[in-house]
Amino acid sequence: LKLLAGRTKDALLPLGRTRCLRAGRTEGRLMGGNLSVLCSLAGTKHQPEFRGAIVLIEDVAEWSYRLDRSWTQLVSAGVFRGARGLVLGQWERCLPAGRAKHSARTVMESLADGLKIPCLAGAAFGHGKKNMAWPLGLRAELHASAGRLRLLEDAAQ
Repeated sequence: LKLLAGRTKDALLPLGRTRCLRAGRTEGRLMGGNLSVLCSLAGTKHQPEFRGAIVLIEDVAEWSYRLDRSWTQLVSAGVFRGARGLVLGQWERCLPAGRAKHSARTVMESLADGLKIPCLAGAAFGHGKKNMAWPLGLRAELHASAGRLRLLEDAAQ
């Protein structure tokens, strides 16, 4: 991956076409992953700690009601307490459910707004064609209203 070869500090991560859900600017370590996997870790010694983090979330092949349930479980478990920012990725092959047929994207964007932290949606990560490796653990700056995520430190050589 060219992005992580050599100097990465101040590199802008290629987000693709994103939407700003909640404006703001924040800094934190990049953390996150697949929503269903993170949910399965809730209540275990492996439950993630997102305090001070910019959280990256995506999922694949789930019904929207299951995404809602997983998110609600994580919120109830306090997993997002203290998170500083949120970037929603792709919801590849996720299916709408219910009478209103709410899409996974609609459900997740509505739930994410409840955190009241800077948030971007539609970033190019997940299980789709537009997919990149993300440097989890590195400090970054999220500028949601500008649609920008910039690394604040170099990746280990």
